[in-house]
Amino acid sequence: MGRRAKEKVGVDGAPTSSVFVKKPQRIVALSLVMVLRLLVYRLAEHRLRDQLATTGQTLPNQVQKPTDRPTMRWVFQCFERVDLLCIRHESDPPLAVVLRLTPFHHQVLMLLGPSYEVFYQSTN
Repeated sequence: MGRRAKEKVGVDGAPTSSVFVKKPQRIVALSLVMVLRLLVYRLAEHRLRDQLATTGQTLPNQVQKPTDRPTMRWVFQCFERVDLLCIRHESDPPLAVVLRLTPFHHQVLMLLGPSYEVFYQSTN
């Protein structure tokens, strides 16, 4: 059966191992991580929705209808398609290329602000 059979799924589909959660301290630590994860989701969602309301813009939802109240889960799923290609050649500095960024991704990054946009810039 292997390792996969012993994994359980926690909040938001995050895998948790039954071995990891046997000690009370580990349960508390895992709970803290999950709460922090939900906090980050909520803060990002609030920021995005606030910027959409301020600018009067909308984003397409799962069925491509415009919405000004997207969920971060949906937005994060859309960003799963983005890839980072790192190219190293001898003594040249590494080159990072962000692949498959669409106008949707650029709009979301612009709404979230420059501190988010910098993570998705290719180096040339």
